[in-house]
Parts: sequence; structure tokens; C-alpha cells
Amino acid sequence: MIRVESEADLERLVAEKVQESAQVEFKRQLPESGKNDDLAKDLAAMANAGGGVILYGVGESDGVATGLTPFKTDGAVERIALVASTIDEPPHLASAVRIAAAEGGYVAVTLAPAVRGPHFVKGQAFGRTAAGNTTLTRRQVGELFARSEGFAAEFGLAIGAPGRAIAALEREEHQRVAFDKLSIDTVHYLVLANDGDTPVNSVGWKWNRETEGNIIVPTDFQPLQTLHPHSSVRIRVIPTINAAISGVRTTWIDPAGQMHEELWPATFG
Repeated sequence: MIRVESEADLERLVAEKVQESAQVEFKRQLPESGKNDDLAKDLAAMANAGGGVILYGVGESDGVATGLTPFKTDGAVERIALVASTIDEPPHLASAVRIAAAEGGYVAVTLAPAVRGPHFVKGQAFGRTAAGNTTLTRRQVGELFARSEGFAAEFGLAIGAPGRAIAALEREEHQRVAFDKLSIDTVHYLVLANDGDTPVNSVGWKWNRETEGNIIVPTDFQPLQTLHPHSSVRIRVIPTINAAISGVRTTWIDPAGQMHEELWPATFG
């Protein structure tokens, strides 16, 4: 998640042409007075999408930051907090900070992931994609309820284990006869598995190296978009003589849009 604490940080976002995502949203200014429902939708959608940052005072074109648009921020932080408190199951504002400028200023709002979600605005639940806010379907609302720790605690419900991408190395030995001699070939596989009850997305991995030897992965292997609960994949890997690792570091995104990373011990020995 990006951190913005000064006008220089905002200028850097524009210079680097940062793209909006499900966790980052740019707004030229706060909705005008009398349109608090629009503000509430923005806050609820970001919380329902797993939390993120809304930056008021940043112009965008096709989702790309294009320039700064400072505005009068008097009372803005207080208004945001008040509107958040009116949402059905108010989202948690991790921070709402005014950033001063020569004329006017900006407001950076950070929302934590929904703990007692989903959050509703006038009976509707909203989420986010890279393209903006979207109305959640019945199924998506149900998934948010199913993952809500606060909801489960309130009604005494049990929640299954969250999905995670675990990694291990497996080796197989195969006998073969060449020129009337018996030899043993060792084949290594990287096994990626989801041992939880929810899917994981955008699964990636990298070797925790002890040496710089090469490790070859077949070029026809496709990155994992989704790893379903209690499923696994095996990827053949070919280490060179000098290749040595101490583990495999996996990364994945949970259904709420949060990124995770974990190191799993593994060696070719």
C-alpha cells in the first residue's frame, strides 16, 4: 500500500504516472456539500475491497495520475470521519490526514480491510476494481459475510482457514539403463499448494538463494492466476550444479485484495 505524507509524495505519484488500482483511488476533490452519499460510497467500497488509500486533490485520466488539484480542506477530515460513522457497519479509518499546500491542500484517507463487513450505503454494498467503484453482486456480498470475522463473532459462526500459498520441493528418482549400465536420474519438482478454505490469487514465488546457481523452470509454465482451496500444482525445476537454496518465498492475494508473503524452508538436498 502506498504511503503519502507530503505534497512531494503526491508530486512523485504524478511524475511516475501511477495507475489507480483496487487499493488506490485518485479524486480531484471531496464531493461537494450535499453529496455525502458519494463520499460514503467511496469509503465503503475501498473498505469492502480490502482497504486502501483515497487521495483527494489528485487529477487522473484513464486512471493515471496527471496532476495535483489542491482545494479548500477546512473541515474535510472531520467531514470524512462523520460520513464514515453513518455507514451501515462503519468502516475503520486507519487515518485521514490533511496535507498542506501553498493554496489549499490535499487529504489522504487510508481505510483498513473490512473486519465487520460488508459495509452498506443505503442498502447497497460497493466494491472496487482498477476501473472504479462497482455494485457488489449477491454472491460477492455473501463472500464478504463469509470472511467477516466480526460478523462470525457476533453470531457465533465458525470460519474456515484462510487460503495461503505454501511451497515445498519434492524429488523423484528414476532408474534407466544406458549402454548396459543402470543409472539413477533425480527429478525435482516445486509444489505450490493452497491448504486453506478460500482461493488465493496471483500466486508467485522466488528462490531464497544461498548461491547464484541457475534454476530452470520450463518456459511453457503459465503463472498461477488462482489456486483453489486444497489444490496444488507441480512444476518441474532443473537446478544447475552450483544452485543452492534455503527456501521458497511465496506471494499471493487473498479474496479481499490483500497481498501476503511467506518463506517456506526448502533445499535440493
